[in-house]
Amino acid sequence: MKLFARELLHLYDGYEDVYNTLLAIFPTNGQVQYEAFLNYVANHIEIYDEQLVKTICRMSVVLSSEEALELLHWATDNEMVHVHPASGDGADYNIKVSEIKNDKHDVEYFIWRLLGHKDKGVRCKAAHVLLRTAVLGDFDIIKNIVQIYNNPLPIWYMDEKNYFFIESARIWYLATCLRIAKTYSKSLVSIYPFFKSIACAENIVHALQRRLARDICLLLAPYCDADSIDKLSICDKCIEHDHVSGMRKYQRESIKSSESWKFSFDTTDTLRYWYDDVAEIFGCTQNEVANECDYFVAQFGVTNEQCIKWNKNFLRQEEYQKTYNNHGHIPTVETLEKYVEWHSMFYVADRYRQTKEQIRDDYQSYESWLNGYLFGVNGLWCFEFRNHVPLLPFLWDFSKTVEIKPTCWYVIPEHLPKKLTDNSLGISLDMEYSAHFQQSNRYIRIESAFVKKDYINQLVTELENPNVALFDFYQKNHEYGYHKKPMFFAHPTCEVITTFSDDALDKKDLLLKDYLTASNYLMGLSDNLRKDLNLSQENQLLHTRVDSNSDFPIQMYHWSEPENESGYEKHSTYGNMVVIEKECLLEILKKQNQAILFEVLISFEDDSYRFHGTPSKPAKSKTILFLKIDEQNNEFVWGEHILPVNDN
Repeated sequence: MKLFARELLHLYDGYEDVYNTLLAIFPTNGQVQYEAFLNYVANHIEIYDEQLVKTICRMSVVLSSEEALELLHWATDNEMVHVHPASGDGADYNIKVSEIKNDKHDVEYFIWRLLGHKDKGVRCKAAHVLLRTAVLGDFDIIKNIVQIYNNPLPIWYMDEKNYFFIESARIWYLATCLRIAKTYSKSLVSIYPFFKSIACAENIVHALQRRLARDICLLLAPYCDADSIDKLSICDKCIEHDHVSGMRKYQRESIKSSESWKFSFDTTDTLRYWYDDVAEIFGCTQNEVANECDYFVAQFGVTNEQCIKWNKNFLRQEEYQKTYNNHGHIPTVETLEKYVEWHSMFYVADRYRQTKEQIRDDYQSYESWLNGYLFGVNGLWCFEFRNHVPLLPFLWDFSKTVEIKPTCWYVIPEHLPKKLTDNSLGISLDMEYSAHFQQSNRYIRIESAFVKKDYINQLVTELENPNVALFDFYQKNHEYGYHKKPMFFAHPTCEVITTFSDDALDKKDLLLKDYLTASNYLMGLSDNLRKDLNLSQENQLLHTRVDSNSDFPIQMYHWSEPENESGYEKHSTYGNMVVIEKECLLEILKKQNQAILFEVLISFEDDSYRFHGTPSKPAKSKTILFLKIDEQNNEFVWGEHILPVNDN
């Protein structure tokens, strides 16, 4: 362990995997690990601060609660103020030791530094720390950061020649305060004037920061400044006139000389996507937006030469693939170049908001453009909606169901459609399940709809036709002109209740586990079923969260478990599921005097892109289940039809 201590502490990516692998090869108890790390730290003062944090975490495993707490106090009260020479340039920092000791906001500066980290995953971790402190009732750190919000970061918290992304730190801090204010509004009333000074600033400020501060103030104002609510609601309103006409895409792309730019902008992705949104809203060209951005980049004090040097000094090789903003995407790792290009755009947007008239456009507006960058939906963060895989045995079973005689072929377990629909959690109104393991793919789709009892047999007959699905009988599809009008309609039980913006900043949150990469929406109850349960759309969204009220008769699951977290087995799964309690569904069917029909699609097959060897024959099935009420016995009556499946 002593020999491996240095290598372990110098690892960045894959630290836990390598550590667990080492312990599997060389089993050692906690005490041996404790002594190994203690020995290394005691004899090597040049370790980085994040390495010290790793060491403390490992050492605390074998300590009692009191000893671990004492170690934590030592780390925050004593050791944190002694920055190791390897964290920066020791000789230059020695003269600042007395200033560091007098600084009472060590933790606040540390979190503030992480909020401005180049990696958005690290920013999310810092934001979650602030959220957890609020949940635990401690708001001091959040309030103390206000004192350092507008001040430069002290030199002892930065490496030499590094650049602190202060605009990013401000956005993530304000976004975190907005989430806290949604639940604990009264606790932030004491710093309300700070937020109001940003929201109502008369000069040009960062447009996204102004929007976040405005939304915070609207949550706090009812408790301390009710007279200002009307003013706050229009503090970032644009100048609007109906007669202002917009420009077409090719007009906004008109190329003019860019020789006057002091900063060389990315004309492939930044201008054509990021800046084009602003140009479309205010009726100007992409180059005009870039001209304005060039001024604010100069205010940041950044040049292209500095960006190149920054990449060489502070960007690791494996991070390069995470830095691109292809087609306007938000990069996971923010380089100095993208930092100034992106944040300068919001200063220009705030200037245009005050000086230019907004184009009247039903598709894109200043309001929708800004809101597209906010965290989550309705003030709730994206991670709050990611749940665990539902506790159904088959969904947790990552083993192939195959038979090998006479040839290898997949087998769908007997009665699987019925077992997944009528299960221990209730009745599955909707499910989309996808899993990948052992070079195979597993896909299950359950969709359901209410239908009049007299139409069940007729609907089943229609579904036997090739290329006919349950959604062909939805009235909404007919209204949109997608299909010819059927002889009768079925009414879906579930539908998409909200989607997440592609630009939402917390999509890089590690707690999401890439859920939004697979499914950028939340599935919930349809409007008709929601109204039958006297449930508002906002409350349904709240029930979709992980920590929602378990007494509610509807449970909605949205999950993602990526392959890189599954250890040696290398399996992954993602999907969503809506389950209703059987007693609740029974009452609804009795009230509506209708039946409910389920379409269950199942597919087990090889992964054609990654499979090597003899392929197995796929297994596919399409099953129709229907559920009626036996009014005499007041119980469910199930019916089942297995339909032919097109192999393609």
